[in-house]
Amino acid sequence: MTLRNEDPARAILRLQTIKASLDATGFGDRFSYFLLSDTDKRAISEAEEAGVDAWRARETDSSRIIYRRRSGNAGYKAGNVREFCETHGRDFDFMLPLDADSLMTGAAIIDLVRIMEVHPRIGILQSLITGMPSQSPFARIFQFGMRFGMRSYTMGQTWWVGDCGPFWGHNALARIKPFNEHC
Repeated sequence: MTLRNEDPARAILRLQTIKASLDATGFGDRFSYFLLSDTDKRAISEAEEAGVDAWRARETDSSRIIYRRRSGNAGYKAGNVREFCETHGRDFDFMLPLDADSLMTGAAIIDLVRIMEVHPRIGILQSLITGMPSQSPFARIFQFGMRFGMRSYTMGQTWWVGDCGPFWGHNALARIKPFNEHC
């Protein structure tokens, strides 16, 4: 999960929720959780560190929760993902970049991994994205459109671009080695 001056409590809670959901699938022990921070505001970075420390203290497998904040923010979040690929990426086959507001179920993540394992030529596999329930009128209209139009948009996009669809930068499982070499 990439962070840059977002609300750390909210972001960490989302990642904890994802971890709990993955643990419930029985495959949670096969995942690690990286919080890649580019936060440059001291109070927020201190809250990030405290939040991660508190999360680790509650977990029996805390070694799989890794927090890293870069002092230099070259490329911001994209630069942080690049640095992750170059440093930690060699230890993993896949990565699932998440934004601070991302939330995915363990079952959905396991489905993505299974598909990637069966189809080794797939480099990036992206899930459909739907908005979380919200109160603002704009967000409600956007959510309505997404819930009723995303599937037809995705099918049309697939027909139009074939196997070269857009990558939105998060909520997609990526094969690290080719991602690092070509992206």
